[in-house]
Amino acid sequence: MLKSLRDAAHFFDRRIGWSRLGIALSLTIIIVAVVVLYRILRDIDPDSLLDAIEATDWRTLIIAGAFVTAGYLTLTFYDLFALRTIGHPEIPYRVAALAGFTSYAVGHNVGASVFSGGAVRYRIYSAWGLSVIEVTKICFLAGLTFWLGNATVLGLGVLHGAWGLGAAWPCADRAALAANQKERKRLEDDGKVEAQKISKLKDQMSGAKTNEQYRAFQHEIDFCAAAIRKADDRILELMSEAEPLDVNVKGAEAALKEEQKHVEAEKARARERTAAVQKQLDQGKAERKTMVATVKPQTYSTYERVRKKWRGSAVAEALGGRCSACQILLRPQFFQDLRNSEQMMQCESCGRILYYNPPVSFEHDLAAQQP
Repeated sequence: MLKSLRDAAHFFDRRIGWSRLGIALSLTIIIVAVVVLYRILRDIDPDSLLDAIEATDWRTLIIAGAFVTAGYLTLTFYDLFALRTIGHPEIPYRVAALAGFTSYAVGHNVGASVFSGGAVRYRIYSAWGLSVIEVTKICFLAGLTFWLGNATVLGLGVLHGAWGLGAAWPCADRAALAANQKERKRLEDDGKVEAQKISKLKDQMSGAKTNEQYRAFQHEIDFCAAAIRKADDRILELMSEAEPLDVNVKGAEAALKEEQKHVEAEKARARERTAAVQKQLDQGKAERKTMVATVKPQTYSTYERVRKKWRGSAVAEALGGRCSACQILLRPQFFQDLRNSEQMMQCESCGRILYYNPPVSFEHDLAAQQP
């Protein structure tokens, strides 16, 4: 099967040429894109668009533009990783970025990204000697990377929002209860209006001169009374529906208050821990300042330089003739000078300040304890 596909691809390349096909597909994509954009944008009023942009905060526009730029920037790395995976690291990032950006931009806006994006990729990568099979692999790996990223973000979102999903039910009950109360209020207002109509109709009915007029007024009164009874029945149904909702909302509010108390208690404990840590930090800074005052400026300058270089690890012990940090063997004469000298000495390999702790002998103490 694969051999047949290769033979067909070679035959097509000899007779027609993939480059011509790429040009034809590119022109087709451009034409389709222009038509689609025209149909999308023809109903948009430019003045309304400018007014909406002017009404939007400039910080919001900048943040939105930054997110769009970051989104398309990350898309360029899909092609770069795919090229490294299929064994073409010689293609530079600028080519991969151009292929990724244009293919996703065209594919996402025109649609049928498998064909439109693939055609754009082939048009670019064919100039660098890649075959149709290799471009297909790039499309597959780029799509796989994209959906793996979506699945990862979706999983993280579900984990992060697990508590929020559980807390959505009280919010739904509260919204349903508010809608219930709103409808009951509307029905009560409608009942009042119908009652006022009945009162007016009765006043007018007292002045009726014929039986037909009397029956007409009576019919209107009966119609309004039926509307009132219907509204009252619906109000009773809403009241029965509101009872469990009200219980759920009150229970959720009580649970929320308890949770808020727990959160406030945790915040208070966190503030206490922060204050204690800050106090220790201030004491440490004060002690450090006092110690720095007793050190020679040149020595302190050397210490700070080494500390910044090794991100806080500026001092190391010499153990067994080696620097305990880089594990490089010290020269015998250097190690001997370190043991006997009182001057600051630095490791000749990593530059850390070395110190030597002579071994402690307990033989004298053991001998003194023996009878």
